[in-house]
Amino acid sequence: DQGKLEFSTDGGKNWSSGYTPHEGVNSFQVRQVDLAGNASAGVPVEYTVDNTVAAPTVALTNDTGSSPTDLVTTDGQLSLSGLEQGATVEYSTDGGSTWSTSFTPVDGSNNVQVRQTDVAGNVSAPSSISFTLDTGAPAVTVNAVALTNDNTPDITGTTDDHAATIEVTVAGQAYTATNNGDCTW
Repeated sequence: DQGKLEFSTDGGKNWSSGYTPHEGVNSFQVRQVDLAGNASAGVPVEYTVDNTVAAPTVALTNDTGSSPTDLVTTDGQLSLSGLEQGATVEYSTDGGSTWSTSFTPVDGSNNVQVRQTDVAGNVSAPSSISFTLDTGAPAVTVNAVALTNDNTPDITGTTDDHAATIEVTVAGQAYTATNNGDCTW
């Protein structure tokens, strides 16, 4: 038998037979006491226990839609914050079944989860974002206008985007058409 170990968290004033580590920095002294009761000098020990990592925050870098918060964009790049230094970032587009260290948005609906794994190996809960990437201009057609002596004929047409803003220019003058929401204007 080699004796016992004792621990002190107050600079060696008081010693106990056990030490329970906690989240964060752990700082204490440890000494050995032999069977005769002789104690070695206290040796300082310091280490960090890291059991948690926060979920990162995810947002569109540029929400280019009709509102800066409508999550409709021509730019699918994501901005992440709340990352721990040295953390590995992973993305999932299948509800968290599989994870990858890269993400490439696709035209249309994108549902993305993002998580981080810190250098201690802790994996965060995922954060998520759902957005629509629209990189194509809407297709617009103009219905034929019959020969008329009317200086303000009705000009109508169709579009493949029920939310597009339609602007018609006649003789250098721009007019905003009403999009009926059913792909006609």
